[in-house]
Amino acid sequence: DVDTPLAWKFTDFLTKGVLTQSTPGDGTVNAQSAEGPCRLWATTQESPVKLVPLRLGGPNHVSMLKDHAFLDAFKRVLLKDGNNCVHVDGGRARLKEEAPLCKCSLKTE
Repeated sequence: DVDTPLAWKFTDFLTKGVLTQSTPGDGTVNAQSAEGPCRLWATTQESPVKLVPLRLGGPNHVSMLKDHAFLDAFKRVLLKDGNNCVHVDGGRARLKEEAPLCKCSLKTE
């Protein structure tokens, strides 16, 4: 969700190009450049490939690896959490094929 350079116009090989187009991305990689390999993998393997759009509000290519919103979303994908709960028990998730129950669903009142 950060303007990321996509296209430049060059007059020759010795001068700096002029930016002609920006698109959403992480400041380094454009969304369409990140999505391209995922779309290809989805057609060439049996395991499902899921594109998860993130609107992180500013983390860049490197700092997103420390962003809690990104890490929570990544964790939910890895742990197959269909409920989008950040409290999924990772130990149980790795031992089962089906999506694990979130810890919230185990609380009794």
